[in-house]
Formats: sequence, structure tokens, C-alpha cells
Amino acid sequence: MGFIALFIIGGISGIMHAIVPLDLQHTDTYFIVAHFHYVLFGGSIMGLAAGLYYWFPKMTGRLMDERLGTWAFWITFLGFNLTFFPMHFTGLLGMPRRTYTYAANMGLTELNFLQTAGALVLGVGSLLILANVVHGMRHGRPSGRDPWDGHTLEWTIPNPPPAYNFAAIPVVHGRRPFWDAKYPAYAEHAHAPAAAPAQHPVATAEAHAEEHIHMPNPSYYPLVVAVGIFIVMTGVLIYLSTFQLVGPTLAVSAVGALVFLVGLYGWIFEPPA
Repeated sequence: MGFIALFIIGGISGIMHAIVPLDLQHTDTYFIVAHFHYVLFGGSIMGLAAGLYYWFPKMTGRLMDERLGTWAFWITFLGFNLTFFPMHFTGLLGMPRRTYTYAANMGLTELNFLQTAGALVLGVGSLLILANVVHGMRHGRPSGRDPWDGHTLEWTIPNPPPAYNFAAIPVVHGRRPFWDAKYPAYAEHAHAPAAAPAQHPVATAEAHAEEHIHMPNPSYYPLVVAVGIFIVMTGVLIYLSTFQLVGPTLAVSAVGALVFLVGLYGWIFEPPA
């Protein structure tokens, strides 16, 4: 909800810039800074934070603290608005962006003070989110398999998930297969066959497939290949800066190509575990 509210404010303030006279007045002022951050932080960061809370049980098998999360949200939300909303007005009053000082008679002191205080509050909220992550990883309650009463199949497997995800490919009959399996009376397609048992929509008859799942070995060869490519590209950059194919260019690229080939050969012919 915070993402939606803040992103709408950022979007509406962006539409204003289609009006040429307004765009001329807003350009290179704090109004642009406010608009940009309502889109970037209010949009992306708030959405990412929400996703972090949602997917944290799937990543760690534990739940983040709800009370601490509520405090973190409100402090972050209020701190963000206290920081960036006044910038709309300082921008209209002529405060240029990328400027840390201004004349005392511009009438900007109080608003800039609010922005500074808001930045400190926003920092506290961000630290609370990080603290909740650390607390959840160490002391969070076990999430179980389905902490959110989910609709989709990722909540049918343990948290965190095994390396192979599903022991057998599940059969899906609708957009919310897990929900339909748990609550068949409310299934999206009540006439369709049930996806699987309520506890686990993957067919139990195929559970034996788990014993035959082939997974690649943990290997360092992909890293070796990546290092080889990096060295080759370093040689290319040397050539682009000197336009000489002899000397350092060929030497660096040859070393990188050799590392790349060694890593690729080892990766392809690495024996199974």
C-alpha cells in the first residue's frame, strides 16, 4: 500500500513535466529531486521491502518480527515523506538541485531543516528493516511450509526449498493451484480434477522420483570461466585505449583465453559426484 501511494504521487508529479512552462520552471530544481525519489524510493524500494518480508520465510525458513516490521514501515514511510515532500516546495521556490548551500533570504531554511530531519528518520527506518532481517535469521519463528496461506505451488515445498524444488513436476489446473487444493469448495474451476492432496499438491504416487533427481555438482569451474572472460575483456579494453594488437593486448587476451578454455574443459568433463 505504501508503494502504491508513493508511486502515484511520483507518477502524477512526472506527468506535470509534459507541460512545457512547468517543465522549464522545475528543471534542475529540488522539484525534480522530489519527483525522482517518489518514483525510485517510493516505488522500487518500498516494493522491494515488501517483497523481502514476503519471501523471507521462503529464503530462510523463518518469519520476520511483525511488530518490528510495523515500526520499520511507519518510520520509513513517514521519514521518506518528511524528507522528499517538502522538496516540491523548495524546488518551486528556486532551490537548485545538487546544491548544498543557499542564501539565507530565500525562505528555504525551515523546509530544508524538515528535509534533514526526515532523512535522519528515514535512516532509522532503514536500519530497523536491516535489524529485522538479522533478528529474523537468528531468532525468527519457524515459518512452516505455508505461512501466508498461499495460492501457488512454491508454498507446498519446505522453507527454504530443496535444491531441486519439486520432486516431481506438479500438474496445474488453474491460476491458484495450492489454494484450490486446500479449499476445493472455493476452487476457481470446481469441475476440474483436484490438483493433489491438500497438504501437498504434488502427486504422492510420484514421490519416489525424489530418489532419482540429478543435480549438478557444486563446482568452481564456472567461476574460472568467468575470470577467463574478464581477463579477455581486459585485453579488449587495452586495445580500445591503445589501438595496438601487439604487446599487452595479445598477452592479456591470450592468458584470459587460456583460463577460459581450461575452466570450460573442466566444467564440461567434471565427473559426477
